[in-house]
Amino acid sequence: MRKQRLWKKVSGVLAAAMVLCAVSGCSKEAAESPEVSEPSKAKEETAGTEEKEGTQETAEAETSGIPELPLKEPVTINVMALADAGRSVDYENMSFWKQVEEETGIKVNWTVAKGDEFTQKKNLMFASGEYPDVIFGGGISVNEEESYGVEQQILIPLDEYINEESMPNYYSLLETRPNFRKQMVATDGHIYSISRAWEIGYSSGGHFFINKQWLDNLNLPVPKTIEEFEAALRAFKENDPNGNGQADEIPFELVLKDDASCAVSNIFGLFGQLDVPGHLVLEDDKVVYSAAQDGYRKGLEWIHTAYTDGLIDAESFSQDISTYYAKIKGGNVGCFIGWRLTGMAHSFEGMEDQFVCIDPPSVDGAETVWYKTEAAAMTGGAVITVNNQHVAETIAWLDYLMDPDVAFQARQGIFGVYQEKNEEGKIVVKTKEDGTDYTNEEIGQDSPGPAGLFFLTSDVIREKYMLSDLQLEKYPYCDQYEPFLCEQSPDLIGRGRLSQEDRDINSRLKTDINKFVDESTIRFISEGVTDSSWNTYLETLDTIGIEEFISLNQKSYDAFNKN
Repeated sequence: MRKQRLWKKVSGVLAAAMVLCAVSGCSKEAAESPEVSEPSKAKEETAGTEEKEGTQETAEAETSGIPELPLKEPVTINVMALADAGRSVDYENMSFWKQVEEETGIKVNWTVAKGDEFTQKKNLMFASGEYPDVIFGGGISVNEEESYGVEQQILIPLDEYINEESMPNYYSLLETRPNFRKQMVATDGHIYSISRAWEIGYSSGGHFFINKQWLDNLNLPVPKTIEEFEAALRAFKENDPNGNGQADEIPFELVLKDDASCAVSNIFGLFGQLDVPGHLVLEDDKVVYSAAQDGYRKGLEWIHTAYTDGLIDAESFSQDISTYYAKIKGGNVGCFIGWRLTGMAHSFEGMEDQFVCIDPPSVDGAETVWYKTEAAAMTGGAVITVNNQHVAETIAWLDYLMDPDVAFQARQGIFGVYQEKNEEGKIVVKTKEDGTDYTNEEIGQDSPGPAGLFFLTSDVIREKYMLSDLQLEKYPYCDQYEPFLCEQSPDLIGRGRLSQEDRDINSRLKTDINKFVDESTIRFISEGVTDSSWNTYLETLDTIGIEEFISLNQKSYDAFNKN
């Protein structure tokens, strides 16, 4: 294994502390490849694919092995990068990238842009044929990997480099997440991009939070069954739990979709039917459309009754997610479903003593099933083009960036300024000399943040990083909901690659079907469900093309599972 130098501490530059985000994740693939010194053999041994020709082979043939860093003879590579919205585009003067150059001997000529400007530059670049050596920062989509990699062969396959000898840092991390590697495999069996991961390790999505203060005011127990839950909601509506003498309480706040952690889809799990906003779930490796199942109908019937009785906010199914959060923050809500209470952009700080997390209310005759999150790999972190004349050095540079100590600094700012290691060896955020925190704007001037290259899994993060109390808050909720989690996460659906034709058909069907289901769900909630209306609903789903939609997603999932 190639020796990797540890990152040097620095003590004079700007920037900041990061706000961790959940993934699930994150993140959250192909068989081990032959030695780097045998590129032609690697191609011959890739099942179901044809040998690439032309400039790809030329670039690969120049690579006889991966050098140790820092290079004895420095090289320069040209990199086009997508910058994060909250970060500087001046990569040339970022202390993080200056430190990388010092530690690797690889100088980078950067072309950096954000958002639409990056997209325009990228499209012009592909049209002109003037390719950089590397495209970096998540600026390449899965569709573009297929187009520019599989079809046009502008991007070189990287799977032969993803092994213990060539990329020890990346390979060792990727080996712990086989589902990530599966996700990276293109339709021709090759891998064209280095993926990224930021995985905190949360296992469940949303959770029921109930106003314990209101329960205590009304001398009510924490509800455990659906009957007790209904009784609590009714008491919230009728008995003035906030004590202001007005009937202004909102017993139960919901939102149609927008966010799986708080969407109405969670309710159907009480009735034995796992549901997510897109309605595609897994049962014994089979893709199922949840909104066409009996459990979905039973959930609709309960929601309709609660809605018409005024136990659910009348605006729940027309409001957007920001309005949903605002109402909860208003402090006049009895129950809601959410990710956690604190540590997010929509956090409910100050309400921690008011609300408690409760188990999903049980329903007689139904086995509660809850949404299990599964982090995804963020594809497109880095791709190498056929113009690259320093492939071996580039591979060494990319793997260097995957060293966890380096990756944390790409994400959060360099050691000695924005972070440091405590006595236990854990990475902790530093404050300024005056005791104040570095701002996001400051850290954004000095490190690429989410647009960097990192593969940080939950075990690495828990081992190396001192999580904040806010981030740790979520883990007890996950433990509490562990008994209810579904066996197969629906997050795995859609991670297998499809042909462009299949992708186009799938996209059209998804739009048409989910629009119809969303409209029908709102109508069922407001008007109720009858045998006749339900049968008409199912017949319309058949007409729109539900079977073809399920079949295409099954095809994608099967492809993912085979990798």
